[in-house]
Amino acid sequence: MKRSRLFVPLAAAAVAFPLTVGCSSDSPTAIAQASSSAAPAASASSGQRTSACRPVPAQGEALDWIPADLPLPPGSYAAEDTEAPSPSGSSESDTDADAESGDAGGAHRGFLVVKMTVDQFKQFVTTNWPAAGYSLGRGDAEAGEAEGGFRKGDFGGVYRVRDVYCDPTMSELLLTYGKGA
Repeated sequence: MKRSRLFVPLAAAAVAFPLTVGCSSDSPTAIAQASSSAAPAASASSGQRTSACRPVPAQGEALDWIPADLPLPPGSYAAEDTEAPSPSGSSESDTDADAESGDAGGAHRGFLVVKMTVDQFKQFVTTNWPAAGYSLGRGDAEAGEAEGGFRKGDFGGVYRVRDVYCDPTMSELLLTYGKGA
């Protein structure tokens, strides 16, 4: 009788466990597929990913508001142009008008894909942006993410680079730039 009491919960667990794990985005199957497709480049990553990854997005339209003299890593491309939050709470069309008039509310924001790890991008910024005349603000970094500020004249911005893609040799760069930013 005692064996039958143990058998029923064990049998239920044996059936439920694969279903539960199989439906999770962090399932061993999903992790194994992601890591097996990126196995040759895994050594370029500074650590193991602790969350689900995303595919690298396709190239979008160029972000014409990025200064031509702001160096970006070779192979970087724009993925998405987004509306930057305005301090006055204005709409996107108001923000565009502010940008044209030179008002500080005209900051732009967009996502780029950089063909570097987070650590490689931090080194790239430290080396190349001051050489191009940009002063760097105090940055912050943690595993899989780094952020910082930059300025040249009356214009400046902030960046945040994150390890979010399934390809560990690519990183997501969020760039905000504008007058007085």
